[in-house]
Amino acid sequence: MHSHCRSCSQRVSTSPCPDKFSKRRRWSLLDSEDALSWAKFVVIIVLAIIIIALSLQNPKDVLRSRLQFRSWYSQYVYQFSNFAQNNCTEPYSVYLYGTRQNISQPTISGAGKFTLFVQPMINCLLENSSEYLKYQLGSSQVMLGITPTIIALLGASSEELCLLALIGRRRLLGLLLATASPSIYTERAFKYQDPDKILTERQYHSHHGEDHVKPTMHSNLRWFFVSLEYIAVFCAIANIATLNWELGVKTINTVNPNTVFMPMLWSLVGVMAHCAGAVVFDMRARRLDKGIKPMPRSTLRSCFSMLTRQSPWPTILKTFTACKEMAVREVCWGTEGPKEKLYFDLIPESRCFTSMGWTLSVLVVFHMILGTLIMASTSFVGPKNALGIMARYILSVVICRIIVVYELAVLRVEYKNAAADVCQCTVRDSGTEDVEEVSQLS
Repeated sequence: MHSHCRSCSQRVSTSPCPDKFSKRRRWSLLDSEDALSWAKFVVIIVLAIIIIALSLQNPKDVLRSRLQFRSWYSQYVYQFSNFAQNNCTEPYSVYLYGTRQNISQPTISGAGKFTLFVQPMINCLLENSSEYLKYQLGSSQVMLGITPTIIALLGASSEELCLLALIGRRRLLGLLLATASPSIYTERAFKYQDPDKILTERQYHSHHGEDHVKPTMHSNLRWFFVSLEYIAVFCAIANIATLNWELGVKTINTVNPNTVFMPMLWSLVGVMAHCAGAVVFDMRARRLDKGIKPMPRSTLRSCFSMLTRQSPWPTILKTFTACKEMAVREVCWGTEGPKEKLYFDLIPESRCFTSMGWTLSVLVVFHMILGTLIMASTSFVGPKNALGIMARYILSVVICRIIVVYELAVLRVEYKNAAADVCQCTVRDSGTEDVEEVSQLS
């Protein structure tokens, strides 16, 4: 990490002074306590998966849903309910109780082995619908098809969430934000933004040069902001979860009409993309902590070794505290009160990092294409309800974006304090006694 210092006219590293982090002990990956904690964590995850699998009466029901055609969105609920109860009773009984032995596959109509039971019901509903109603459904599909692109422009990038989770030590908050925001902003394909650029490109300064956002030292106010963040992000997650479930049950997705989990699959792919982005980010930047020495190489082995150096249970407990109390953030008292400092190292790019970064870019593009395909294939929803669906997605994304912007603003202040401290330390080592001006990152 480098910055410019006007007083010393040289580039200096934004790592702390040597006397501040001279004592570091190496953490072993084979530490018995860490291995036991990770073993417990994996066992609990496996048991949860087994319980969920056993709770399903028939595993085949996952690929064949019988929850559709029962409830509809409000704009055309009367029309579709009337069609299902009066005009389409026979196709509906086939949808509920039909088997492959007592039904022949209508190859002419385009039904396949996975759409054999739901396709006759869809044909019956469309045959009884007027042309005006079909035009309304088509306009709704266009509106929903552009929704993934719109919320991707409003959402946070993978680098920003990884910076908050790994450098800012807000891992649980970062995971919740990735779950609550089913969108990933990408500026340009195959372009990776460095952490120092994220921390210096927007300073949030007033016209007097002062910061709008400062780290809060008062414990009650700090916990208030942290609680407010978690309440907001949990509300956003609940909004996305209920919305995805309603889209699966109240509408028909023509890509895979026999299932109800296609919108949920889109959100899950977004979370997987953010997790892959965390691996790529850790190959480029490492937090400088007391007791943990960063790896000098950007390889997958060093990345996973670094990520597994800490037990998951203390990390989960610590992540509920405010951003300023994570790890080794120094508190330096000055004329204007305490100042937080943030230190991290940039690891030189390697071939493995470059290939992983390109793979992440392809995954982000695939996520946007998948979202467009799923949302544009959603049928049997009116334009008014489609506008409400878009608004609910945008609401969750905006909530997550506000939280990310606030946390990054706090990190920028601490990063600026660390850079100023490094400049003063460098000038002091070179023999200069008075420092009149310290450069601020631009």
